[in-house]
Amino acid sequence: MATEIGRKEVVDAVTRAGIKDAEEVIPYIGDPKSEWRAKARAAVVAGDLYALANYCAAAVTAKLEEVGFTMPLDARALRAISEARDGWALLTDVVGGRENAAQTLAKRLQAFRALVGQGSQPDATSQRTEPGPRNEAPTRAQQNRAYERPMPPPRRHDAANVRQIGDARRAQQQSQPSPAQEQDQNTVETQWDSVKVHGGKAALTIEATTSRRNVPTVNIEAARLKDREARTYDWSNKIILQLTPAELQQVTLLLCGKISHVKFQNHGVENDKWFEIERQTGQYAGTIKFAVGQGRDVCLVQLTPADLGNVVGLFIRQCSRQMRVDQAALNLALAPVAQALNEQMQARGGGGARRHAS
Repeated sequence: MATEIGRKEVVDAVTRAGIKDAEEVIPYIGDPKSEWRAKARAAVVAGDLYALANYCAAAVTAKLEEVGFTMPLDARALRAISEARDGWALLTDVVGGRENAAQTLAKRLQAFRALVGQGSQPDATSQRTEPGPRNEAPTRAQQNRAYERPMPPPRRHDAANVRQIGDARRAQQQSQPSPAQEQDQNTVETQWDSVKVHGGKAALTIEATTSRRNVPTVNIEAARLKDREARTYDWSNKIILQLTPAELQQVTLLLCGKISHVKFQNHGVENDKWFEIERQTGQYAGTIKFAVGQGRDVCLVQLTPADLGNVVGLFIRQCSRQMRVDQAALNLALAPVAQALNEQMQARGGGGARRHAS
């Protein structure tokens, strides 16, 4: 690759293109199989922010089309959505199949088009590939008001449950990269591989990355709920953890149902960061609880079956890279680890498998 760009460069460019909370765009433009990924990267390298905004809008449109939403977005609509208090949350709910979310988004797009003078059914191809008018009138504040209406009530009864943000249908890679390609893929491609999970009290960003020693691993970022009505989170005060190789393997085993509980401590410069993951039983059976903490500050998020697929996929991809095995062979490679952990658990008289970070 002649010019390598990472996640930070892309996020900075998307922000300069006028799209707020640019991190939310990454799951939409980050799919390696998407045509918009390469175009967005090229626009970032060329410094063409006008084209970049249009490519981002096209990538979001493509993701919406996967779930049957046929009203395309242009760059102006995406900017207005991103600046609305619940804009990104609404897009997430449409992609995730939340009840009434598609109808709400359709109504807001119709109101937006009426405001800016677009037809009721703009051409999808032109909206996704050709730059639109550069005139931003009416004002941005007027445009945003089309997206500031109340959200529909949540379908789930447990407010602590979560919804996944973006990339609900990422295609898993089918083979392990060759040794000659491995460093490039780990240091560049994985920076686009992330999953966001939003809960009733906190949110997680789970991101494939590499350690300082260039070992594939996963970062977990956690932030408390900041504004319940807008469903925004305090990412400026987030807790960040990077998993060791052993932790990555054991969390992958837990997510795949091979063990039931892990806890890791002594992370961070002050050794005060920790996280605990548990497969729950009883009334919360079928969910996985993530607790991420720094000292006594704790963020709790529950993964439901609807949220689990992409999280498992990310861990499988990254764990196979770390262990240098094909994804198809990962279960066999991890089997001795699972057996050893369960034997230790039995020897201790039951309970979860607990480990401490080195």
